[in-house]
Amino acid sequence: MVAAVRERWRGSQRYIAEQVPGAQLHVFPVDEADSHFPFLENPARFDEVVSAFLDA
Repeated sequence: MVAAVRERWRGSQRYIAEQVPGAQLHVFPVDEADSHFPFLENPARFDEVVSAFLDA
């Protein structure tokens, strides 16, 4: 699970990631992505995160 969320929403994102076997949670720092759409805001960084997960 990849997210760009404010601190107040991280608890719900952690909960969702804990419910999915094998999931990992990556939260972008606000200087990399600061919206609900990190794949649009910073596609290169988003691709790096997803690729690292898939390669693991």
